[in-house]
Amino acid sequence: MTVVAWRGTDPASIERLALRSEPERIRAESTLESGGRRIRYSLELSPLWWFRSLLLRHGERELRLERSHCTWRVDGERRDDLAAAVDIDLALSPFTNTLPIRRLRLPVGASAEIVTAYVSPDLAVQPDGQRYTRLDARRYRYEALDGGFEREIEVDDEGLVVDYPGLFERA
Repeated sequence: MTVVAWRGTDPASIERLALRSEPERIRAESTLESGGRRIRYSLELSPLWWFRSLLLRHGERELRLERSHCTWRVDGERRDDLAAAVDIDLALSPFTNTLPIRRLRLPVGASAEIVTAYVSPDLAVQPDGQRYTRLDARRYRYEALDGGFEREIEVDDEGLVVDYPGLFERA
């Protein structure tokens, strides 16, 4: 089991995540605290880092996402607009950057465009085009394909974020 924590800088937050690799799956359990709010989420991934499911709880609210054979369900409802998505991106967590980093295994200098199911802070889910470029052994450039955002992300040997300038840093 791997345990990691991040401090969020905008908005101020702290996240504590436990990551377990099992023969059939990878599980992540996390608690995120920000501005008096507590968010808990559980992620299940395949052993090759493909997204399978998310259960997120924020106060009385709950969000469930599931992906199976390119079919996405959000709170049990089929979402065809997410069909091209392969990963999930939680706005309030740096951990979900690890999913494409681990799954894609890009060589230095290579890049890949992906679509994620982006979960905003208000728990809305929408497709989001992104590009990851591996700059060196521990740095990736993340770009939103709509041109609105770009950052160089530093990761550790496991692909977990160490520094995401202006947003998150390892605690």
